[in-house]
Amino acid sequence: MHWVKPLAELCRDLPVSLSGPDVMINDITEDTRDVSEGCLFVARRGRKFDGRELVPQAIAAGAIAVLAESGVEIPRFPVVTCDCPDQISVSLADRLHGQPDLPVIAVTGTNGKTTTASFLRHLLGSRTGLIGSIEVHDGKAAHSARLTTPRPIELRRIMSRMKANGCRRVVMEASSHALSLGRMHGLSIEGAIFTNLSGDHLDFHGTMGRYAASKRSLFAGLSGSSFAVINMDDPIGAVMKVATRAQVLECRLDSSGHADGRVRILSRSQQGVDVELLHEGRPHVFHVGLPGDHNVMNLLQAMMAANACGQSMAEMLNSIETLPSPRGRLERVPSGMDSPSVFVDFAHTDGALSNALNALRPLVSSGNRLIVVFGCGGDRDQTKRPRMGAVAAASADQVVVTSDNPRTESPQSIIDDILVGLPRGSAVLAEPDRSKAIALAIQNAVSGDVVLIAGKGHEQDQIIGEDRIPFDDRTVALQVLSGQGIQA
Repeated sequence: MHWVKPLAELCRDLPVSLSGPDVMINDITEDTRDVSEGCLFVARRGRKFDGRELVPQAIAAGAIAVLAESGVEIPRFPVVTCDCPDQISVSLADRLHGQPDLPVIAVTGTNGKTTTASFLRHLLGSRTGLIGSIEVHDGKAAHSARLTTPRPIELRRIMSRMKANGCRRVVMEASSHALSLGRMHGLSIEGAIFTNLSGDHLDFHGTMGRYAASKRSLFAGLSGSSFAVINMDDPIGAVMKVATRAQVLECRLDSSGHADGRVRILSRSQQGVDVELLHEGRPHVFHVGLPGDHNVMNLLQAMMAANACGQSMAEMLNSIETLPSPRGRLERVPSGMDSPSVFVDFAHTDGALSNALNALRPLVSSGNRLIVVFGCGGDRDQTKRPRMGAVAAASADQVVVTSDNPRTESPQSIIDDILVGLPRGSAVLAEPDRSKAIALAIQNAVSGDVVLIAGKGHEQDQIIGEDRIPFDDRTVALQVLSGQGIQA
């Protein structure tokens, strides 16, 4: 659906000043990459850029009006000025896009958001929108995502498209950045899921307390008519439970204590995990065709949320037979019978790396090795680097440390930070060139070994300095497995 409204009508009764001629607005954006003919450009000051400096670029790209704080003057050009462009831009987006008030189920936590959200959308059916780290699905088509949780203006645009396409609700990943920056203010939160909490994003939050508080704010803001699905195996789950007025649905995996949904692992194999779910006093036995106990918890939480939305257990058990595996989440790279098994995963925290390695350990043949290739992002939380090194040394038989989006930091200095966490005598190799590191791991593996390439998952570039260089772990692994010339 394409919305077009006069600028004066959009601004009516808002605390703004409007100068210049009235024009017909067909979109609103604060991102110069999204500027198109007929749009209103929001020139706000951000953490890295001042949007007012980008006004000429936006006008050249087709913007026909500008919203900004006072100080922007363009003769004979429509300019809307106000004290708070952030708030006014959201009001304008709501008015332009018809206030697309779809119920939202928000998934938050350090690890497991993407998988849990993907599982939940599958269980709820095709009339459910999805907003996440990998993609945005508007009910008709999937589009690549830029941010885990889009900014408020873009959220309104996406949700209006979802509503026009017949979606009844939205499953959305809620990042700690988005919660701290208020990106989800004004949305109708039907329910929330807390997956877990471990060290990450401390470059932004500063402390674990502030990081946890960002997650807590989601649950504290839920109404009494909402639901909250909480992983009670995580110690922070109790904090989320106490914080909320919503109906709490407690989830546990092979642990004691009260649970509204409890799963017991029956067996693990290369084909997945057999489990028993106890729900409302009744046992349900089924197979999860993905490795890893953490994926069982992800599915349990998705099932509890879907049930709260009205899905029956019979409907969900039928849907599980065709459960999708998100791209870059323990994704298997095709290989021959005589080659090692190679997996790509997004694990970029110590908790996620531990989960991935523990999930793959049962797939290693007797007498063979589990090998991991990973790095840590530059200009990001430095505290997790030695922790990830320690986890890799404890859970894998061979560690290859490499680069993972070094940005403006020295790749070698990041590697050195990681190596601090490995005990003396660990089986570890360091290779800053990620392609060579992947080749080193695979070429030194044999049939029966399992190689995990961790950190990038679905990502398709490597950020070096300010540049994004095309790079895909799966593509590199396939080239090495097929003998296409990449040498360690």
